[in-house]
Amino acid sequence: MDVYRNIRLAFEEPVAYYDSTAIHLKQKVDSLWNDVPFVFRQDTLHPLAYELLAEWEPEKEYAFEVDSTAFHGIYGLSTDKIESSFKVRSLEEYATLYMNVAGADSTAFVELLDGQDKPIRKVKVVNGKADIYYLNPGKYYVRLVNDTNGNGVWDTGNYAKGIQPEEVFYYHQELELKALWEIEQEWNVRGMSLEKQKLDVLKKQKPDENKKKKKSQNSKTNSNSRTNY
Repeated sequence: MDVYRNIRLAFEEPVAYYDSTAIHLKQKVDSLWNDVPFVFRQDTLHPLAYELLAEWEPEKEYAFEVDSTAFHGIYGLSTDKIESSFKVRSLEEYATLYMNVAGADSTAFVELLDGQDKPIRKVKVVNGKADIYYLNPGKYYVRLVNDTNGNGVWDTGNYAKGIQPEEVFYYHQELELKALWEIEQEWNVRGMSLEKQKLDVLKKQKPDENKKKKKSQNSKTNSNSRTNY
């Protein structure tokens, strides 16, 4: 279990009601299992999902249990008993990234991306800083969105209303992080033209792939021309 993650329950139908006293979280201390305080809430963005939040202690063992019939769906179904045990990872397995950001709006947020341009983590920019903790070792890329309306996602704008798409900026370097590393980067989001910011690895089609595709298309065209002739 990563120290920054929450336990998540997803249902196939809306929950009519549930018994909060039937949800249990325990931590193993020596040979005893002690109750741990937690917050259980519905996901505001995904109504069919619920999250359990707790202050996880690194390298500690936990047990998560839900009694049978704790959750009841709107169609009369109820849940079976749930039992799961796990251990929280050590802090020595993680890296930390500190981004000192200039030129961004006060509503901006930073996203950490993988090589497929997929967001992995997201943090708000606070006083020009975007600090991301507990990162698994690996290669990462960074994107910033000036979240004008403050809804936490990138919006495309509205042509009819004259609303421009929210600004997006990419950090121009790949970041490779290793366990126990703490990396600090300075980033002026307007210090480089937009067309030069996004790295080729994040683009849907890399330049070399475009050349190959164009060459292949030309080859097919020439072949068809000879055949038709």
